[in-house]
Amino acid sequence: MFKFTISLLLKLSVFCLIATNPVSALTENICESASNPEACKKAIERLKKDKEVDPNNTIRKVINFGLQRGLILMANMTHWVRHRNLRANEHAAVKGCLDAIDDGVDDLRKTLKEVDELEDAQKIQNMQDFMFHTHNIKTWLQTAVNSLQSCLDDDFAMPGLEGEVKQDVLKRLPDLIIATRLAKFKSKTQSHHRIVVLILMGLKIFVSFLTLIIVLLCLFFVTMQALESSDGGYINRWCQTTPHPDNCKHSLGRGEPRYRADFRIMALEAALKLAHHTQSFAGELDKYGRSKRKKAVWEDCCKLVNNTILQLNQTLMGLKNSKISDFDAQTWLSASLTNLQTCFSGSGELNLTTFVSPIRSSGLTEMISNSLAINQVFLKQTETNSDETEDFPRWVTQKDRKLLQTESIHKRANVIVSQAKGSKFRTIQSALDHASSIKRGNGRFIIYIRRGVYRENLEIGNDLKNIMFLGDGLRYTIITGDRSVGGGFTTYSSATVGVDGTGFIARGITFRNTAGPAKAQAVALRSASDLSVFYACSFEGYQDTLFVLAQRQFYKLCYIYGTVDFIFGNAAVVFQNCMILARKPLNGQANMITAQGRGDPFQNTGISIHNSRVMAAPDLKPVVGSVQTFLGRPWQEYSRTVFMKTFIDKHVNPKGWSPWGNTDFAFSTLYYGEYGCFGPGAATKNRVKWPGYHIITSPREASQFTVERLISGRAWLRATEVPFITGL
Repeated sequence: MFKFTISLLLKLSVFCLIATNPVSALTENICESASNPEACKKAIERLKKDKEVDPNNTIRKVINFGLQRGLILMANMTHWVRHRNLRANEHAAVKGCLDAIDDGVDDLRKTLKEVDELEDAQKIQNMQDFMFHTHNIKTWLQTAVNSLQSCLDDDFAMPGLEGEVKQDVLKRLPDLIIATRLAKFKSKTQSHHRIVVLILMGLKIFVSFLTLIIVLLCLFFVTMQALESSDGGYINRWCQTTPHPDNCKHSLGRGEPRYRADFRIMALEAALKLAHHTQSFAGELDKYGRSKRKKAVWEDCCKLVNNTILQLNQTLMGLKNSKISDFDAQTWLSASLTNLQTCFSGSGELNLTTFVSPIRSSGLTEMISNSLAINQVFLKQTETNSDETEDFPRWVTQKDRKLLQTESIHKRANVIVSQAKGSKFRTIQSALDHASSIKRGNGRFIIYIRRGVYRENLEIGNDLKNIMFLGDGLRYTIITGDRSVGGGFTTYSSATVGVDGTGFIARGITFRNTAGPAKAQAVALRSASDLSVFYACSFEGYQDTLFVLAQRQFYKLCYIYGTVDFIFGNAAVVFQNCMILARKPLNGQANMITAQGRGDPFQNTGISIHNSRVMAAPDLKPVVGSVQTFLGRPWQEYSRTVFMKTFIDKHVNPKGWSPWGNTDFAFSTLYYGEYGCFGPGAATKNRVKWPGYHIITSPREASQFTVERLISGRAWLRATEVPFITGL
């Protein structure tokens, strides 16, 4: 009787699921691009009428059909590449499409594997296992659809591709997309099928132990009343003060945080636990990413999640042992959230948003956001103000200050990099490898890089702290690369030099990316180094030249060249006495000097450009009248940028600031300000009228963006011996 009931309900559930999706809407969604739309519609009509349909077998048949069509199309396109006389644009489109179909076929294979796992009763022991596999099926099918659709929407959407090759693709590819969409639809049917089984199995157990459960329920409600009057009440009340209270309650469970300090520690412990779970999700993505694009996203996200764990752990340990300030905690929490946002934005650049959905849906971003809000209360209690003038922020030690200012610093180098024949270290990478192979403690390690052009892509990891790059001057020591998003990298991984290790210093170096304006985002330097200093350096590129990713950074006497968003990121960063030089962009492009990426209102981040000069580069000057240049635009919702006591030349548009595209995104939530600026482009009369734009007249308000307040400079910059002004 029990088996008969299950069988009846299964058939009923499948029929009901299909019946609840109107055929007209379903066929419109799935059959819209079919080469034979009528045949597609009839097939779905048969699904609705077939009361004996078996979801497991049907989804398998649909996926196998999709795999077959995909492999045939890949073989045809490979033949085209080898034997047809393709035009350059056709060849590029076919190659791009071939990669997209390869990704789609790979995703279908993964889906088939998950179907096998779902059918294995021994592996599905509970609802959690079941939901894990059904979530994976949904994810891989959606990723497959996105990959295949990108062939039509991107590769073959370009003008000038109206010949025979495009017609062949348009004839064959839609059927593969339809099969994948149909498999996705059928996976929903299968999910419903298996959920009914699990519910009925649970129902049988429930009937067997009904009496015991009634007793347990009575005890549960009695206990709940007692707990609500004690620790549960505290958790609920504290969590209601956070931006994501439901996430807070779920992550913290029950406890007794009678004081805010206890609540802060509990929230950090919960965030760290979630981060470790997210790390395992990120590691699993390697199994599903064979293409260059997926590998690039996977490598970025794994590294960024690991950095988040490091920053959460040092925040938790520092607060528990009272060894860090509340400002330190807010900085590291801000960086840990920025890491995750960078992972997500990188996946979006390569059209792989669903690929990282296990990381996005883990709840970690919400819990870090909660911790930021909790710690903000402590931070407000300890804020101070000062207009004292010093040469460097306080966290720069006296020893490091001498290193930056003395002319004899080269004699104190630990290693010397030279391209001359017979040199022990002929590449910068070999010097970094040496630094990581020796026991050197936490002291400053100076790498003197003699004049020359070094074509290297460098990563300075968290294990390499207090590294200093010392050059022969920004005109003579140049580190250059040409990676770009146009070349298949993420913005994050396109960097010529990427720095994570704490306390990095560079003096007299040019960081360059030569990909050019047509290759989109191409980073010269990416820095997430806390307490880092760049003195008398140059950063040269076009779009996204300088990625000030996270944590506290200071730039002094530097030159920054670029076109679109060429100073961007979510660090707490101050530029003093720098030259900001807009270059000639592509035809039709406008220059955007900054694109600040603050995504949470409690992050203590922002870009401050102080006592600097905003000028047109030599290649822009002849065409300055035909190119629009703006001070910045909002990359994220709480974007924050100020220009203080800075010369702004006439090439800057009178409106000053640009929206993100043709939207009003972040107009009310951003903070853009100008204080005491001068020059022909500094007039504020015709500036934008957004609620978040501020003409700052109060020194007190402007002081929030000084070295002292924005990057807590008095505490660390003094040690680097770089000259700086703490106040206005």
